[in-house]
Amino acid sequence: MINKQLFDLLDKEKEKLFQAKSYISTYYYEIATSLETLRDNIFPYSFTSNNLWKTAINKSSASLSVPDMTPENLKDDPEFNSNMLITLINNIYSIQNLYLNKPSEIDLQDIKQINKVHGFLLLFLQNQYSHQNLAPFKKKQLELAVSIKTSIENRIINTINPFFQRLEMIKSDEYVIYLFDAVKSLVGSFENYKAKARYYDREIEKKCSELNIKNNPELNLLLIADLGKSEALLNIEIKAKYESEEKEKPASKSYRLREIAYRYISQTENIAKLEYFFQEFYNIIQTPSFLKRLFLFFISLFSIKRPSFSYKDMLFRYSNPEGKIEIKQASLLQLIKRISSFHQFLAKSREQLSYFTSLKGIDTQGFKDIEKVVDTCFFELNDIHEQSTGFREWLGKEHNKKILKKIPEKRQYEFSSLILTINRIVIVNKYNLMDFEKYKILTTEQPQ
Repeated sequence: MINKQLFDLLDKEKEKLFQAKSYISTYYYEIATSLETLRDNIFPYSFTSNNLWKTAINKSSASLSVPDMTPENLKDDPEFNSNMLITLINNIYSIQNLYLNKPSEIDLQDIKQINKVHGFLLLFLQNQYSHQNLAPFKKKQLELAVSIKTSIENRIINTINPFFQRLEMIKSDEYVIYLFDAVKSLVGSFENYKAKARYYDREIEKKCSELNIKNNPELNLLLIADLGKSEALLNIEIKAKYESEEKEKPASKSYRLREIAYRYISQTENIAKLEYFFQEFYNIIQTPSFLKRLFLFFISLFSIKRPSFSYKDMLFRYSNPEGKIEIKQASLLQLIKRISSFHQFLAKSREQLSYFTSLKGIDTQGFKDIEKVVDTCFFELNDIHEQSTGFREWLGKEHNKKILKKIPEKRQYEFSSLILTINRIVIVNKYNLMDFEKYKILTTEQPQ
């Protein structure tokens, strides 16, 4: 059974986290005030001239509203911008009233909604600060405008988002702990689940209902992927996220860095599976249709030169997962090559780490060698996970439905499970690396 002390540990972590709620509430108030300044003093010409617009702001608001559309440029539609600004400010008050007053009642779906509000607010802000809008500003006015934008972005990205990210991690671990024994008894293994995925999805949903827990299909995949682990290992992994030794000797640092390296190396097989999935997907989308192949066949009958299929790269776009307003573009072929290269690196590093395990102690050079492994894994696995998640986001878009249909449902499940499993290692190691001076900056910034 899962160690009951983990529940106490997570409760204490929530207690510590909730002590910051008053600060978070203050930051939200500052953001709301800055948004009002944006309309009154920075870009007044970009909104409607209604002087009574503040009467629409509801400081008692208790419902979130996140539009699906992308915000338009400020000068294009003053009416849209005016209504959207009011919505954004009311959303801020809603978060304070709905969630920060009772943070213990926030669930994972709530956090998703809050993240959407933050993302839309930052995107709206980004569009306001177009070159066209800033061009007429004099130096002091430009400095004021930029300082307001920077202040809002810093509050959300560097202070508020980490609060909810931490809470999301705690809530996710709570979910896994509550359901682990029940799901293990019900499903048995990941292989069983793959054979009857839909059946077990329904059974897990029923079990959640019996236990009065909100069913979370994404976390269920992560949980099922962990079924092969022992309860002891799962306990250790979860504790590792929250506990750190107060006193560390140089030798223990070497040991801990080696453990972090081992966690990265443990993903060798998952990286191989990820490479196979992307290669498989690439082959599927590059295979010409039956009619095209028939057409080329008839051409070959009347031509000396044999026709050949042209294989092209596929570029996909996705949003930055770190909270920054940025749309990224990645190459599918480059991603496959990168995963393949990283897989070879992991296989080679596994042998190196096995050698260090056989030693009684690790000397300075040995520590540096392990550090090199961690350095490479940190950047490579983080980037591969980001691009793989971005690919999944791109694949799930409405205009890609035809492409998605070409991938069997089981393979879609396995792909999602792989990403979630890799994400777990990324989070655990990122948190543990914060104890090392060298990695403190790296673990709080997005790798370039």
